Amino acid sequence: MSAIGKYALLLLLIGNLASQYVPFNPIAGISFYGTLVLGAMYCIYNCKGLFIKDNIKAASFIFVFVAIYLLYQFTFGLFYIEKISLMYLAAKITVLLIIFWGITLHYEFYYRKIIPYLSITIAILIVYGLFFHNYIIHGRFTLGFGNPNSTSAIAAIGFATFLLIKMPSKYISIAGVIICLFGVLAGGSRASIMVCMIALFFKYRFSVKTVVLIFGCLLVALYIIPMTGYKVIGLDRIMDVFANGNFVGSRQDVRRATMMMINEHPVIGWGLRTGIQGEAAKLTTMGAHNGYLDTIKAIGYPYAAILFGACIYIFYRMRLLFIEKSPYVKFHLFVIISVLLAAMYESYIIGVNQIITNMLFVSVAVLEYRCYYNIQDEDTEEH
Repeated sequence: MSAIGKYALLLLLIGNLASQYVPFNPIAGISFYGTLVLGAMYCIYNCKGLFIKDNIKAASFIFVFVAIYLLYQFTFGLFYIEKISLMYLAAKITVLLIIFWGITLHYEFYYRKIIPYLSITIAILIVYGLFFHNYIIHGRFTLGFGNPNSTSAIAAIGFATFLLIKMPSKYISIAGVIICLFGVLAGGSRASIMVCMIALFFKYRFSVKTVVLIFGCLLVALYIIPMTGYKVIGLDRIMDVFANGNFVGSRQDVRRATMMMINEHPVIGWGLRTGIQGEAAKLTTMGAHNGYLDTIKAIGYPYAAILFGACIYIFYRMRLLFIEKSPYVKFHLFVIISVLLAAMYESYIIGVNQIITNMLFVSVAVLEYRCYYNIQDEDTEEH
């Protein structure tokens, strides 16, 4: 039974990745829902472990989300008791607890061992997608993934891994960086391109080398690559943002619609897993493309304030991690910062079967576990 607790998280991440990679879609549902069932069974069988004081303290980020979701659903959420909201609540909590048990039972595996394999898998998927399953949407490549934004976001995780973590060979690192950076640029996501710059700062810190690297990459992308006939859509979109001062792109209507709903029910929210409705639906039926606004829309300002305030406090307690030299700590910090920033442009945080959202929770969980038990790496050699 302990093997389920250890490796259900691995199955979850595989299912998350499969759900966003079109050739794997036929097995994605089976993988994800099968993992949820196994995870739920394990949590019920080992429910006593969920109330151990040290477990709660070592994974407070996860338990804060679990507690807030439950409290909301059985207070203000009683106004919105529907099948879809209860299914979302059960799935989200199960996913969070799968992450909790995975880190608690197999910390080293998810902190360090899985990362190189994840990045190599991402690089292989990008290459396969380019040659066998690529669709171009308004000049942006999917490379086998469901949409260009997913392509860029997942490729950015791979880029940071190859940049920060020591691989078996330097040639694997170089090839991985090139392939994943291509994936980011081909997907054309502005947020993911900015995230790659954050990875460079984690690698080289604030130095002349960092500035020269970023400046050189921009020159290549803006002037050299276009000479080959390929245009870097993502950089063009970033330049357009700064030129026009439009930092929400074409998403003004979805933000306005979400704010209309928030202003209509600022305290009690609209319930978990609620789409755009009412007067707001006349503007759009799409979500806010902003994890924070989607959270406020769902649970209202009071619970959202408690949730975000608790998260800020937890991050404050982890502040000393920024001075550590371990490349694995840097990688997980990169994931946390990049996803939290990207959540202003994508509906992260609230997702369930979403690898970027779940990578956020995994990275926070392993670093919080590390801090609580004061675990140190035997080897902090930087790549």
